[in-house]
Amino acid sequence: MRTRKSLLPIVVLCVTVVDLALCQEKRWSKTATTKHRDKSAKGKYELDYADRTREEEEEETADSREFYHDRGAAAAVTSGYHVPRFIDELAAFRNNRAIDSSRPISVRFKDNQQSSQSSNLPKLHAKSSEEVGREKGRRYKNVTIGDGICQSIDIRNSVYFFSILKDCRVIEGFLQIVLIENNIEADFENVSFPELREITGYLLLYRVDGLKSLNKLFPNLEVIRGDILLTDYAFMIYEMKNLQEIGLNNLSKISRGGVRIEKNPALCFTNTLNWNLIVPAGENFIKDNRNVQSCPHVKGCSQCPSGYCWTAQHCQKLERSNCHPQCLGECYGPSDSDCYVCKHYRHEGKCVENCPPNLYAYLSRRCISKDECQKMNRIRRVSKLEDMQIWRPFNGSCVTQCPDGFEDDIDEKNATTCRVCRGRCRKIGNGAIIRHISDAQSFRGITVVKGALEFQIRNGNPNIMNELADAFGQIEEITEYLKITHSFPITSLSFFKKLKVIKGDSLDINNASLVVLDNPNLSSLFPPSQKITMENGRLFFHYNPKLCLSKIEQFGQMVNITNFTDLEVQPESNGDKVACNIVNINITVKKRGADHVDLIWDSYKPPEGQQLLNYLLSYIETDNENITYEANACGNNTWQIVDVDIPIWNLTVTKHIANLKPYTKYAAYVKTFTARNKKSFTSPVGQSEIIFFWTKSAVPSMPTNVTSVAISDSEILLKWNSPEYPNGPIGYYLITNTLRLDDEDLVASRDYCAEPLINEVEKEETHEVTIKTPLISIPGTCCTKDAAAKLAISKQFGIFCHENMTISYESPGWRDYCVFNSYNSPEKFYDLANNLSSTSTYEHQHETSSVTINRPSEYTVMFNVSARNNSYILRKLHHYSLYTITIAACGMKVDDDTAMCSSIQYANARTKRQPHADDIHGVRVHVTNETIVEVVWEPVKNPNAFTVSYTIEYTNLDVKDAKKSTECIPYRGRRQHSHYIRNLSPGRYSLRMRSTSLAGDGAFSDTIHFSVGLSNTKWIIPVSTILMILLVGAIIACLLLKNQQRKKTQERLFASVNPDYIETKYVVDSWEVPREKVEVLCELGMGNFGMVYRGRLNGDVYVAIKTIAADCSQREINEFLNEASVMKNFSTFHIVKLMGVVSIGNPPYVVMELMENGDLKTYLRSIRDTQMVPNASRIMRMAAEIADGMAYLESKKFVHRDLAARNCMVSRDLVCKIGDFGMARDIYETDYYKIGKKGLLPIRWMAPENLSDGVFTSDSDVWSFGVVLFEILTLAEIPYQGLSNEEVLNHVLHKGVLNAPRNCPETVQKIMEKCFKWRPSDRPTFMEIVAELEPFLGQDFCENSFYHSDEGTEIRNLGIKKVYHHAAPIRFHWGNETARWVKDFEDNVTLLDQMKASTSRGRIFKNGFQHVGNVSNFEDVPLDR
Repeated sequence: MRTRKSLLPIVVLCVTVVDLALCQEKRWSKTATTKHRDKSAKGKYELDYADRTREEEEEETADSREFYHDRGAAAAVTSGYHVPRFIDELAAFRNNRAIDSSRPISVRFKDNQQSSQSSNLPKLHAKSSEEVGREKGRRYKNVTIGDGICQSIDIRNSVYFFSILKDCRVIEGFLQIVLIENNIEADFENVSFPELREITGYLLLYRVDGLKSLNKLFPNLEVIRGDILLTDYAFMIYEMKNLQEIGLNNLSKISRGGVRIEKNPALCFTNTLNWNLIVPAGENFIKDNRNVQSCPHVKGCSQCPSGYCWTAQHCQKLERSNCHPQCLGECYGPSDSDCYVCKHYRHEGKCVENCPPNLYAYLSRRCISKDECQKMNRIRRVSKLEDMQIWRPFNGSCVTQCPDGFEDDIDEKNATTCRVCRGRCRKIGNGAIIRHISDAQSFRGITVVKGALEFQIRNGNPNIMNELADAFGQIEEITEYLKITHSFPITSLSFFKKLKVIKGDSLDINNASLVVLDNPNLSSLFPPSQKITMENGRLFFHYNPKLCLSKIEQFGQMVNITNFTDLEVQPESNGDKVACNIVNINITVKKRGADHVDLIWDSYKPPEGQQLLNYLLSYIETDNENITYEANACGNNTWQIVDVDIPIWNLTVTKHIANLKPYTKYAAYVKTFTARNKKSFTSPVGQSEIIFFWTKSAVPSMPTNVTSVAISDSEILLKWNSPEYPNGPIGYYLITNTLRLDDEDLVASRDYCAEPLINEVEKEETHEVTIKTPLISIPGTCCTKDAAAKLAISKQFGIFCHENMTISYESPGWRDYCVFNSYNSPEKFYDLANNLSSTSTYEHQHETSSVTINRPSEYTVMFNVSARNNSYILRKLHHYSLYTITIAACGMKVDDDTAMCSSIQYANARTKRQPHADDIHGVRVHVTNETIVEVVWEPVKNPNAFTVSYTIEYTNLDVKDAKKSTECIPYRGRRQHSHYIRNLSPGRYSLRMRSTSLAGDGAFSDTIHFSVGLSNTKWIIPVSTILMILLVGAIIACLLLKNQQRKKTQERLFASVNPDYIETKYVVDSWEVPREKVEVLCELGMGNFGMVYRGRLNGDVYVAIKTIAADCSQREINEFLNEASVMKNFSTFHIVKLMGVVSIGNPPYVVMELMENGDLKTYLRSIRDTQMVPNASRIMRMAAEIADGMAYLESKKFVHRDLAARNCMVSRDLVCKIGDFGMARDIYETDYYKIGKKGLLPIRWMAPENLSDGVFTSDSDVWSFGVVLFEILTLAEIPYQGLSNEEVLNHVLHKGVLNAPRNCPETVQKIMEKCFKWRPSDRPTFMEIVAELEPFLGQDFCENSFYHSDEGTEIRNLGIKKVYHHAAPIRFHWGNETARWVKDFEDNVTLLDQMKASTSRGRIFKNGFQHVGNVSNFEDVPLDR
């Protein structure tokens, strides 16, 4: 017997060594498989190379984390990194498959031991520079699991990592884009993934700098299914400080979960969306984004249905596209195989409502086979939660859990499936190692453990036994073995309330199916009333000092094992509660850190007959120096035990303890772990005294509950709570405030007269509250300090990053895994931060220091605030301005080179408005004539943010009880300081005005008075008499002139828009330019009256100079100059501008704006077959510019009569403008046709009423505009090409129109169709045409166009459909010819001879009058239709 007991330690060692060898053999075994890829079917998975061991898998998982962190940091910091090589590495990485066919299909116990049941937060260890260098060369985890199908993706640290999304059409999982800081907008310029259409999990964007819109990033994303949610949300945008718009124009469905969009200070267009159409089932939480009042389109986008829009240019799609009913979203054809995303399932390239009988539905989106479903368990998932799931085919679906009424089962192929419950439903779970409460929670509801169940719970918890009973209380069967080792908190196995069978299919050490080893507080096993059967295996009980041997023997009798040996159950090590005959071991602290300590002690020399197996090092967190070796009554004060191997040569033993809390007091001691036989039963035990030590302080966590509120126009109050984990004494807080300038272009894009500001009521800020239940402690015990109750505190929602790259709303604990500030990295920030506090400690720091930091386009000030403060007032701020405020907690410096500032917390606040900042001064009124006055004022110098509009209020004092009239003037720039009030009645008026800024209305100015149309009555009679005499004289002169004209040769006047023209001698006025200021340079071409030259005005402005032939008569000179006089009445950007006239001396000059690219027709033909061919956007821009110029003429009651591409001009920067009316006539005489040698008619541009009645109105100009659109689209092809002149006349008069060319933009085609309406009244006005094109135009068009001018806005606000003016009838004087020339156009309709026309060219004057020679006298004949 003694011999047997003396051999006991040796046997135990041998068994341990054999077990380790077997584990190593299993660990390094390899299984060969073959690669497979089915390219013919979508959704088929690609199998991985199979020569990867389990250790390689674990290493790759770690590598993926390090790769993201280290490679991203290198890419962001190292300027010399070669980008193409980096992208090649990513591409090579993606070729690696993500399926390991060597993994078992269902039972993955060994993997789960290390991964699926372990904590989600791996322990952090310090890395040397050499280790980091090795990690940078590793691969990171692949995401591709099929052709165009990707699994969950986490993109962080660098824009370069977006390449992993290439070719992804569907993400079966989640997509996280987080922590990509210090970028600019240009970094995302070429980053776009148009193929991505669907995400089955959630989409998260968090702290990505420089990204202003998701429009280009994911232009075609249609569906987020929400199978996986982050808390309760499927779509989250959080703390994106540069994002201005969401821009997911095609997003139409979020199937499950809600939307959370929060703390995005620049984000607009969140309230212009109908979220109810997108989110049918989920809560939408949208808060703390850009102030709606400072966003454009606060009431929605006027051009969009119901005003719903994603951006200013993209409307929300409210109606379902015309696709097959099985399509969810867009499609590229009408059939069920043309869907981008299926409503239900995709099978063999088609969308189907149900999968075929032999296939299974997977993730609610595609159909797979039974084998493919089982192979899903081989995929190495990015998410550990996903990796724990077991897929099984059942009832037409590939599922991870059996439905109600069914239980887990194992088929003959050892694959997991489902079966009908036999009595109580069985729920199968894989075996695992339980180290933490989080590992145990996954076993709730499990009835059968498929595998072994091991407990190694070393961390204390006051409620540990209740938690274990809740998790394992339903387990009835364990298929392999049950092992309880080194579990300090476990006092009983009674938490297995319903355990009946331990099968022992696989056995542990010494062929045992129940192993209970080294559990210091285990005092009982199962209740006597609970009957347990062990079908195979033995018992193994060792080193359970509180477990009586009698209880072990009683349990042995229950399971029919009574003849156990000392190797199986050692009597001496079970039940000996305390150790006796202690030999003191001297232990000291060798080195301390913030989260670790190195302890050193003398080696223990065992006496003869005793064998030292190892040391047990125990430590505990405590402030109580009366603590004892044994665990006290408080369950959370359990000693943590670490096994320490015996050194071979050293006389001392050193042990590194990691994962300690910073700035915390610990107790520690060491004792020996020996093997002894009965002879040495009373031999001594080595044990040290309990020593106490403090860990060093570390970087604190972020301040909590940070809020900011404006208290005045120059002050913001910032409040915060202390960090949840101070990790030592807080030295000070670093606060910065950065002025966020409002985007002036964004503000200017909204018409604040049409969409006025809405006064918002200030609301008190509310917090989301998390209640923590206080722990109940017993006064007077050792537990008082350790288990002190914590009061429930208010805690705001937040996003945290964890060590393993996961993003969660739960805090990772005291350690800061991601650094969000600049204080700890660039030396200048850290030096600044520490220099601010170098002269004082946190105990004596009363003053607040500040430093201004200069950054491009930012105004940032940094403050250093005492650690005793929990609030601070930021002063000397700009009124009504948005500030981004950051705060970081900084601990007291430990070493000179250690950074101690935490990550930053963001807050955004806008200062209050300044009361008189928007007041207007210097208001004056200039009376222009009897109905128009000009109001002039001084611009507001320093408004609240931006001035957005002006309001003028005036009242006619001569009218009793007259209502006040108001005019709103949108803000158009700092130079805008005058406005014309028109159509005033005579009388005395009072006027005052005010400005409106983003903060609201300013105060009215002082009232001023003026008079309009009032004169002295004594002048009325003389003036009336003179007017009567002049009127009679004019009548007589007209009669005489008419009689004289009947006797003279008649001259035919053609196509006049203004028939009241009377030729007069040109009168010199303010447009006169001294001849010496005009310099003629070179010829440009022949004009209507003479040559046109390129020249300079005032020596620096290039102009076009029109001249007249030297041998012309005075009559022709007057015609030449009077034609220029017409242009004096026009002043708009899209009509060629008259610069001046030189009428004194010969030859006379007309100085015009120089159009470098000539007329539009020549320009269009010159760019054929070049890179300059306009795209759809450019075509709509050219059309809008021409329509805007015509809208101006329309508002002036001016009919052009000859609108065509030849009469439009193109500037150097390709702006189209209406030409000077008639100059192009001679250049393109082939576009005009003669009727019986009498008239020149541009019939291919003329409306039907022109051809039939000779009536010209703005409606006929709209018809001509439609022909101009045809010219632009065809690069100046001849309209009605292939038809003769006669055929064109017949075609148009029989309701024929021009057909839109191929590839015509849809918007332009619709406008052309409206322009060619047969009834003139059915055609749109030019203002309406510009309104249809306006959403596709840029900001510069808004600044220059007549449509957005004060006058244009006034016309639109009045709702005038047609500007009233009389038609311009043409009277054709044709001698003996019939007036109904339309019916007889077959007679002498000939193309004008160009050579002949150049010698007998008629004259064009006053916008279209044309003199074409002499004809015989005849009577006027009206033209009827």
